[in-house]
Amino acid sequence: MRRGYSQAELAEKLGLGVRQLQKYEKQDYNPENMTLGVALKICELLSCSLQELLVPEKKGTVIEAYANYGVPGQDRKVIFSFIYPIEESEESKKVKIELPPGFQAVATDEKKMVITTPEGLCFPAMDIMGNYGEEPILIWQSSPRGRGRRRAKCKIIALEGGIENG
Repeated sequence: MRRGYSQAELAEKLGLGVRQLQKYEKQDYNPENMTLGVALKICELLSCSLQELLVPEKKGTVIEAYANYGVPGQDRKVIFSFIYPIEESEESKKVKIELPPGFQAVATDEKKMVITTPEGLCFPAMDIMGNYGEEPILIWQSSPRGRGRRRAKCKIIALEGGIENG
């Protein structure tokens, strides 16, 4: 828990049972059922705003992909691919990538993946996925004339052999 409280200590300070507090932590509750007094007390104890407490963080779609290392003819250390690893790479590891909120991914019948942007534009995943160092990013044109190039960072949440970021 933030601020050094155990669940039992925080529950006691709030006048709640530990199970109820756990539901609040997991966001497995209806915020309308939390009294304003409890919400304000939680904010005070944890030094957070009502917005942070009551509006859950939006999570993005998670997709499975491959991090391919040592791809011939590429100067980048890692190239991300979908559905299949790049055969010519020296090493490929399965990864789980969280797309930014508002992006969706769908596998097509042709064993390809399509990513839809928050504006509703659709791109083949291999055309939109890039990388910044070893981190995956999405790069796309928001207008048909090639102007308005946009970027959005993705997050590696699991890497074969261990968790990278959680």
